[in-house]
Amino acid sequence: MDLRGNLTPAQIDHACSVLGYQPFIITDDLQTGAAYSWVYDVNLTARKFLFDRRRLSVQEWSRIDDANARLRRMYDAFALEIAMRFHGGTVLDFACNNGYFPIMAEICGMRGVGADTGVHFQHSVNLLNEVFGTRAQFVPATYDPRLHLSNIERRYTVVLACAIMCHLPDPLNFLTYLGSSARYC
Repeated sequence: MDLRGNLTPAQIDHACSVLGYQPFIITDDLQTGAAYSWVYDVNLTARKFLFDRRRLSVQEWSRIDDANARLRRMYDAFALEIAMRFHGGTVLDFACNNGYFPIMAEICGMRGVGADTGVHFQHSVNLLNEVFGTRAQFVPATYDPRLHLSNIERRYTVVLACAIMCHLPDPLNFLTYLGSSARYC
């Protein structure tokens, strides 16, 4: 998601402190995203998902920029395809992280809701809502893999879980739970 030209200096500082894992362009010199570490097998700590072009070689910045651009295109294609099929519906992104999909859902004419155990992600969703004039919601949510239960009780048109499946000990039961929460999963 490209935030360039939409942020005040204070928002740029805030974006640098709350955005990370998902692929955001903050300024011409600042980007976030995990794609670089995935593509090039670079072991980064969570706070290393913020990249500053001014501190990197031209080659390294080029790799970071390319990898995150590819991930942005994939995320945007997912969001656009869902919005074309279910315009006006609701999207829940379970384990939403910084809120990329809930915000994109709102931009594309849907109602976006992000859920995550990391309540600090509320700050990134709030910032993105402020920047884009959207109204995506953030819901602190958990999923208990032992009981196959979550505190999400509402049903949504579409439920996403793009970044959580690999972290669960029993993903099939989680998929069953998601199916009970969505009209389309």
